[in-house]
Amino acid sequence: MKKATVNYWTDVVIGIAFVGSALSGLVFLLPGDPATGVLGLSYVVWNDLHTWSSLALIAGVGAHLVLHWRWMVTMTVRMLPFRSRREAPAHGLAGAEAGGAAMSRRAFLALGGMTALAAG
Repeated sequence: MKKATVNYWTDVVIGIAFVGSALSGLVFLLPGDPATGVLGLSYVVWNDLHTWSSLALIAGVGAHLVLHWRWMVTMTVRMLPFRSRREAPAHGLAGAEAGGAAMSRRAFLALGGMTALAAG
């Protein structure tokens, strides 16, 4: 299967799971009788729908990140002033443009962790 097709279906799953999770989450904000539920569905059914669609959303986003990992690292190298472990060539290119891996996966995750800590 082509990468574009895999990306498309991954995004479709993410979109459907988001709609299911968002709508079922909004149901819990509505005032209603727990015995009758909302729109003919009990709160137990809405809770199950919310749980499973949220898990599908998490899995879809995880797959999306795996499929786009190389692009994320390349864009991070381009957007932030990181230098490659190798010296840049004389014409001034650094990072992925120089042909070397500018940031390891571990360094990228450490940067993300530090960013999350700073944001928190």
